[in-house]
Amino acid sequence: MGNFHATRPLSYAEADIMGQFPVLNAYTMLLYGFQLPLDVDNHSIVSMLQKTFDDLVARIPLFGCQVGTKESGLRTVLPWPENMRKERVHVNICDDSIASMEELLVAKNPARMLDGKELCPWPALPMPHGLTGPAPVVALQANFICGGLILTLAAHHTIMDGTADFQFLKMFFDLLSGRELESVDLEQANRDRSQLIPLIPEGEPVKDYPHLLSSSKPAFVMPASQPIWCYFLMPVESLNKLVKRARDNQLGKDVQISSDDILSAFYWKRLCALRIARGMPPDTESKCSRAINTRIALGIPSSYIGAQISPCITRLSLAQVIELNITQLAQILRTDLMEAATPWAVRSFATFISRKSPEARAKLLYTGSHDSNTDIGFTNMSKLERPRGVLGTVGAMSLLSPPEYGADSRLIPDSGTRGWCLPYHDMLA
Repeated sequence: MGNFHATRPLSYAEADIMGQFPVLNAYTMLLYGFQLPLDVDNHSIVSMLQKTFDDLVARIPLFGCQVGTKESGLRTVLPWPENMRKERVHVNICDDSIASMEELLVAKNPARMLDGKELCPWPALPMPHGLTGPAPVVALQANFICGGLILTLAAHHTIMDGTADFQFLKMFFDLLSGRELESVDLEQANRDRSQLIPLIPEGEPVKDYPHLLSSSKPAFVMPASQPIWCYFLMPVESLNKLVKRARDNQLGKDVQISSDDILSAFYWKRLCALRIARGMPPDTESKCSRAINTRIALGIPSSYIGAQISPCITRLSLAQVIELNITQLAQILRTDLMEAATPWAVRSFATFISRKSPEARAKLLYTGSHDSNTDIGFTNMSKLERPRGVLGTVGAMSLLSPPEYGADSRLIPDSGTRGWCLPYHDMLA
């Protein structure tokens, strides 16, 4: 694999074709908290973060670039303007507006106490970022609170998916802790992405994705009430019991369902039950979207920095979801996932996008039309490698959370904790 700045001039670099959906022209935000002594020198912390970021950019130029748009409308990577300040680490003092680190840890870091408007440098996905100047591929914001630091990662979703976000942090904290980067990590971060996915040649069968095109349905229906984050503690023992019970009910000919299938089925059933309970017609269709890491299907190492996610869609009525038991529903989810995650399906997905005109691509819907009042999305972060977060010699990571920002019905399974963002009316039910 070639080096990023050796294979071509750094005038531009291709962005992954899967990141070209309009809704992905936005930033993923994740918060990482550190306990700090009350007398810590904030300036020394910022200098340490900035130096580490500069060292990382020297090894991986992609992280110092901006997201631009070519004449065709394709979002791509461009060098940072020479006349613009390279402000990679933003600084925010918020002792008075955010609870102390001690209070956050006692409360178990609820997102409702982590105001995204305060802790993020600009709006987070699914909101448009609103930047009028250069849009960085990735940036950090150092938020100093009483007794700690909340470090916000802002990564452009056209260029970096969740796996890439965590890989960035792994490498950042490796350098911050004095560890050199692994050669495979450097190779995958700097590889030539223009030939990453072999598109399907004309004349060969291609899976169709008509639901991604604009239709008579509204592209996105906002929730009827304000979405809020809530967290459920599910001990590993409880999850293991749920998984065992579901698998014990499987027939011999069935493909074994995963713990993620089972947990997704469990939450989808509960959500549909409460929506029927609060008066939604049972024949209302509900869409379940699950994110697929396509690196696995294509044999791409997990350390690859890019946007390699495709959605798996399952549609059932609320009544159907309720009538099926967890094993049956998990089996449907597993079957749909297996069909969507084959190399041919992933190549078809990329080929489908690449063959659209700039005008058509600007109207593509990431998971098809979406109604936040009936549909739900799942993102599994439990298998992503956590950064070994030591802030130099100052403090160890003690908090990992999304910020409180506008979203819709979305579940993010994490180790021991399940984060669920739901419309307020669903929470009341």
